[in-house]
Amino acid sequence: MIGEDRLRRRRRWLRALGLSDYAGPATKSRLAATYRAVLAPAGRRRVRKLVDQGLPKALRPAVAYLFDESVASSEDRAVASRIERMREDLADLGSSFPVVSPWGGNELVLDSRHLAGVSAVSRRWGTFLRLCASHSHARIIVELGSSTGISGCYLSSARGCERFFTIEGSPDLAAVARRHLAEVSSKAKVIVGRFDEVLEPTLIGLPDRVDLAFVDGPKTREDLRSTLEVLLPFMAPGGLVILDDVRWSRTMWRSWLAVARAPGVSYALCVGRFGVVQWRGPGEGDSRPPQDLSRYLGWFGTGW
Repeated sequence: MIGEDRLRRRRRWLRALGLSDYAGPATKSRLAATYRAVLAPAGRRRVRKLVDQGLPKALRPAVAYLFDESVASSEDRAVASRIERMREDLADLGSSFPVVSPWGGNELVLDSRHLAGVSAVSRRWGTFLRLCASHSHARIIVELGSSTGISGCYLSSARGCERFFTIEGSPDLAAVARRHLAEVSSKAKVIVGRFDEVLEPTLIGLPDRVDLAFVDGPKTREDLRSTLEVLLPFMAPGGLVILDDVRWSRTMWRSWLAVARAPGVSYALCVGRFGVVQWRGPGEGDSRPPQDLSRYLGWFGTGW
């Protein structure tokens, strides 16, 4: 549950904009956009300070993009437009898909509009992922949680990507992801199965260490811990691990902080939806305190 102090802050912002105390996703999106516009100058100053303090070069264009979308190149914008057309076609399907937890358990049924507009990363966050992959010169990219392949399309189309592997627990969603990925990359492979069954064999079979991993799926501390225990030994020095939904809940936020402060992490940054760490390797020097840009980007505590 969100604490009373956070609820009070949220309600003050909503009332200042003339909105109801109880806001749905569309209202939250408008509120966040307004908040970002107001705080963008302060956010850019904070980014400049982080650069002076050692923000990794691989992250600088992606972070700058969150405050100024003109940072994206014409190629980035063209690729994004192509992927967004796929999203629109998916939303218009009017179909429903069974969604299986990557650790087994209960099955959900979600319609294509929800999968396209709520479950998948937005154009903004997809472009952020692509910029991270391109500017870190990631050759081997692994994604945990394909869904319909929208985030995978942004990642696998990054400049320099040689191989892209994505794992999905739902066969029906994996089929959709496979079709989408084939439209933007010939280097992508979709693997169907539970994380605890297929992740380690997939990593063992890779041609080299992982340069970038996007972890979208674990929503409990135990699931995230067990996933990273398998993944991190296969990460390349200097590789990026991007965790989705770190502000999904208090549990996810605490899990993110544990990862950000873990031995082997050389840099950790939260940008609201994502938490990004640069992996150095266990026992290699001291980690820096995790940094957080969430409040400049319209993310209000957890559960938003």
